[in-house]
Amino acid sequence: MNFKPYKDHIENYYKTYSRYYDKYPYAMIIFEWFIRVPDEEYSKSKHFLDLKKFNYKLYILRKLFNFISLISILVKSKPKVISNLPRFSFIDSKLRAICQEKGYTYSGRLNNTSDKPGFKTLICLLLLKRFPFEDTLLCSIRFYYLFSKIAEDGLQKTLDNDSLMNRLNIYVKNEIDAYSRNLERINVHSVFSQGDKTPRLRVFCESVKKAQSKYIVIAHGYIVHPHLVSFCPVHADKLIVWNVKQLEDLSDVLPDSEIAKVLYIGWPKEKVNLVPPDQRDYRKALILLRPLEYENNNLSESIIEELKNNKFSVTAKMHPKDYKIKENIRYIKEKFKIDVSASSYEEELIDSDIVLSCVSSALVEGLENGVPSFQLEEMKWWDMDEVPDISINEISRYYSKYENFIKENHFFNNDTDLNKEINNLISNDN
Repeated sequence: MNFKPYKDHIENYYKTYSRYYDKYPYAMIIFEWFIRVPDEEYSKSKHFLDLKKFNYKLYILRKLFNFISLISILVKSKPKVISNLPRFSFIDSKLRAICQEKGYTYSGRLNNTSDKPGFKTLICLLLLKRFPFEDTLLCSIRFYYLFSKIAEDGLQKTLDNDSLMNRLNIYVKNEIDAYSRNLERINVHSVFSQGDKTPRLRVFCESVKKAQSKYIVIAHGYIVHPHLVSFCPVHADKLIVWNVKQLEDLSDVLPDSEIAKVLYIGWPKEKVNLVPPDQRDYRKALILLRPLEYENNNLSESIIEELKNNKFSVTAKMHPKDYKIKENIRYIKEKFKIDVSASSYEEELIDSDIVLSCVSSALVEGLENGVPSFQLEEMKWWDMDEVPDISINEISRYYSKYENFIKENHFFNNDTDLNKEINNLISNDN
């Protein structure tokens, strides 16, 4: 990917907002995400600045958990590794096994039924991760007042309000100090997360580093945004990318201090066991859809018709959030006369002959698993250098295009010893 625009973008960003960073370094931790997030994404995050009522229950619960956490000071605790990797169960399972070998306490996600956390682990998770930071940060009357003002005045007016920004700067600093003390009390050794950019994760990341623990990010998706929004600057101790190509591309634009933080340790997901083509009863085309909220989703009857003319059975995989509304499933089925997947992407990949989309991390995942995966020209809205293009009228020769692409691009299937690499991440001090 071409990330060269990032250099100018980040230089202009800090040039524009440097005076705020100089005066309010902690407050700007909260605002960085909203300033840099793409316009089309801002509305999804705006709720953070639009608090409607004060949540007294969370306020009381947090005070209770802070009190209970003091118990851990009296008990010698094993080092803890906290994992919040819902998209990377493969890495998570290896992390759990390595912690067991080392005698560390593994603290995973509470909604994972295979985890049976003890009392101290429960306290750890309740303190640090069970409530979204947007809630815990706001569960005091003074934060309620401050963020009500932000919602009322708007972002720029808030940044220029010295009185409000000074108070917010103090409150965020105190929040980081409090989080870091809790991390030290429960002996957190390292944290594995999927990001360090949203306000919640930024504060958590800074707290972990202040406690002299390690904060390690597994890139939540394949990086395609030219401004590296959601990934850079690298605030974490380490950023793990999906393949060697991403490591090389980031190294071209990041400063030396951040290049040292970016690592490739191996493919972060479990490989799919594909059904051999000669054992399939039909040819399946899997189409990955953009969120339906976008005005132009680019899926058309002509695309479906051409796929069917080439003897493909067509299945659509909607964006995860679109499955929450049943009418969306009905809409796709009735308009395009195709199946809508109710299975996971990995399950659909097992017997897919071709995967098509506009832009998606899942296309890279398909290629990594040996499934011909393409950006369909008629749907494409962003170039992915690491994924081949195809036009709908070229579908009949899709496999030869796929083979030629794989021959020319050797960054797929770079096998490493993932167990060894994860072990090194936990063991190394730098």
